[in-house]
Amino acid sequence: MKFPSLLVALAGLASVAAAADPNLIPNWNFADATPLKGYRFQYPGQEQYVTNGKFVSQKAMLGKKCAELDLPAGVAETQGAKIETALVPIEPGATYHVEVGCLQWDYTAKIHAEVFAPDPRTDVVREDTESKGRRITIFRIPAGDGKPALVMCYRAQLPDPSGDAKKWIKTEREFTVPLEVTVAKEKVKPMYASIKVVVIGGHAAGKSYYSDFKLVKTKAPGAVPAPKDGIGVVR
Repeated sequence: MKFPSLLVALAGLASVAAAADPNLIPNWNFADATPLKGYRFQYPGQEQYVTNGKFVSQKAMLGKKCAELDLPAGVAETQGAKIETALVPIEPGATYHVEVGCLQWDYTAKIHAEVFAPDPRTDVVREDTESKGRRITIFRIPAGDGKPALVMCYRAQLPDPSGDAKKWIKTEREFTVPLEVTVAKEKVKPMYASIKVVVIGGHAAGKSYYSDFKLVKTKAPGAVPAPKDGIGVVR
């Protein structure tokens, strides 16, 4: 009987195929048994989004597991809500394709690929900067999970998804990561990227849904830095 060895071989091939998946985003289609595993949606250190976690949950809609952003009346106008993928390592100077699946029921959304670099500022320097009225907390991720403190240094906005509430649609684009950026007068190299969805709307309560988060490297760094195709946002 050769079936056991055949099964082992097939399992090995499946493992190789999974490892070769070019999509860098973990749990990109919410298939993990733990709801919202890997996603960032709790922001206790960000005043505007301290209650954000109350508005985000995992659902299944029109054949897809997805993140639901469910906002009560007034919240979409006054603060909105957001969800971000896990931070994933990226290569300075490389080009990436990013896409997100959207089901826009009641709201529109702003969707960005965001790039982060190490923040060379100490907490004392950051607090002094913010005491003078320059808020940087929303652009900064404190050190943790084996990562240094990070600051957003670049973002590329995807085309706004249409408001077709009856079907899933896709928004996508390419962007090139800067080779290096200047933070607090120091040259640092980008290290991580994530995809962020920010839902905005009007006065009424409503919902919208997002899935199929993808980030794929399409081109290795070139000898000459590519022209900027996004927004530098170092704070």
